[in-house]
Amino acid sequence: AFLNYTSPFVTSRAQVNCVYFDLSKAFDNIHHNLLLRKLEYYSLGPTLNEWFGSYLASRKNYVRIGNVFSEPFISLSSVPQGSVLGPLLLLLFINDAIECTKLGDELLFADDIKLSFRIRCTEDCVALQADITSVAKWCSTNHLCLNEQKTKVIVFTSETAIAL
Repeated sequence: AFLNYTSPFVTSRAQVNCVYFDLSKAFDNIHHNLLLRKLEYYSLGPTLNEWFGSYLASRKNYVRIGNVFSEPFISLSSVPQGSVLGPLLLLLFINDAIECTKLGDELLFADDIKLSFRIRCTEDCVALQADITSVAKWCSTNHLCLNEQKTKVIVFTSETAIAL
């Protein structure tokens, strides 16, 4: 899908900038109440919403360091990693991130958000920066942190790139 998007632009000597956002510890930072509100928004029905509420609230967690385990505790955030539902709940949680961008094309995968943008002029770079700022604000609003070390911009072009 991504190659189908970028290939025509690069072949026609256009530039495509892709911003790869990495969400730091996304599975651990999903607030249960916010996730449940988002699930309500998707109209899954009261029975399923109650089940998810029970699934998240009834979990006992612990920390393991080597062979030493902490006492069990209840967490108000995080979805179970290594479970079938964990990645699905994460995707449902971040699904509305795409609503905060205006001009870029978004792709969501696990704890990553990719924003692709065709660059034709300096104004497009300004618009891309506005979308980047919107994604950062969305992360803050949703109590998620961007991993700045893993968040990258890649420029696809067959000519000299327009500087950001």
